[in-house]
Amino acid sequence: MPILSILIFLTSCASCNTFPENAVRNLALGKRTNIAPEPRVFYWNYTNSLRIACPLAGGCDFYGATFEQGDVRVPLSVTILSRTLTNFIINLQWPTNTLLDARKDIRLIITTNRPNAVAENIRIVAGTNRPVVEIMKTSPKIVKGGCALAVFKVNDRGPVTVMIRDSDGGIQYAQPFVRDGYWICLFAWPVTTDKWSANVVVTDRFGYSITKRIPIRAEDAVYKVCRVEVNDTFVAEKREETGDSFTNMPSNPLEKYNLILQSLAQKKAVSLTELGSRPPQGLVNAFPMKTFMPLSNFHVSSEFGEFRTFIYRGSVVRENWHLGVDMFTIARDHIHCRNPGSVVFSGYNGWSGNTLMIHHGLGLYTVYMHCSSLEFREGVPVFENDWIGRTGKTGYATGDHLHFAVMLQGRYVNPWEWMSQTWIDQNIEKVIDDALFLIANEDGA
Repeated sequence: MPILSILIFLTSCASCNTFPENAVRNLALGKRTNIAPEPRVFYWNYTNSLRIACPLAGGCDFYGATFEQGDVRVPLSVTILSRTLTNFIINLQWPTNTLLDARKDIRLIITTNRPNAVAENIRIVAGTNRPVVEIMKTSPKIVKGGCALAVFKVNDRGPVTVMIRDSDGGIQYAQPFVRDGYWICLFAWPVTTDKWSANVVVTDRFGYSITKRIPIRAEDAVYKVCRVEVNDTFVAEKREETGDSFTNMPSNPLEKYNLILQSLAQKKAVSLTELGSRPPQGLVNAFPMKTFMPLSNFHVSSEFGEFRTFIYRGSVVRENWHLGVDMFTIARDHIHCRNPGSVVFSGYNGWSGNTLMIHHGLGLYTVYMHCSSLEFREGVPVFENDWIGRTGKTGYATGDHLHFAVMLQGRYVNPWEWMSQTWIDQNIEKVIDDALFLIANEDGA
């Protein structure tokens, strides 16, 4: 991989409207000042343009740019993207049919009418080879509303970004797996998307990108459509919960209901999907998971994936996808977290009421909503089987229960998958074990 050391010169020209040859000759004789001790580094694949910020004094005019290498001088195609009092932002195109040798040093001369010449070393690392990606193992299938796991091998010398981009435009970022060159990623098929496919996308620091289709069977699923009746008790309870005086509370019941909804929405502290969309960090060596069973001997009042229409006094007041499982036992029952993690949010959050959100690694989060009490603060680690709170009816809830949700990099997925040890063993643990076996065999080859 060739390395180009490029020297940028910002030269002086008092009154010119063409490229100033005398300024170039002076620079070639060594009349340079203020050379930066440490060069900036740019990575360029030559097929795309290169954007450079050139520090300049106010009032300068840009005249041109030239690559020089020995006796070879090549004017460049340059676009000025923007200009401020302190710099120009320019776009460079690699010249076609050039005699420049990409394996040797190149000098870049940028000419302006600034009174004093300034020189700056810029080092450009040239990339000529695109990354290569191999899909080593995936889950056997992905079901609408659910998720799957994939392990990749990427051949590239430098840092890369590895992600899965699906047909809905969603992105899930991969993490390094075991050691250099291997990556692992959980990815989701949103319940709101009918047709789905996904590609792994690898981009290196030079701007090269490669896309490869993930060979996984996509299985459709049907979710229920239902109606939910809301009564007057809900309005009275939520008025007390929000603590708002509502001095101008309307007499019309429907207007009163809508005012309560607005009050709940205004008390939203964070966007849980934004919190859960942060790319996961760090090297992954293993991902041991047990079933998530936050309650014991529970009943289900609402399923994941239901499209619900809320009716109040005969009027439709709200419609939404139910992106969790509503489970109940006794009032204020103990909630437990079955897998270790770290609390990323703990507090009251508008419609979801008292809410706890825990990250378990690989961008996988569990969310516990409508609690009556929470036992952990943000930033505190959670250990296996810890008691984390009690069920309740805070937020948009009509009775004591737990809304249990599972999120994957900002997308809610079917919690029942993560409540099944069989599913975890076949779709998560087996994929990891098989990938580790392949990696070990590659080492022995």
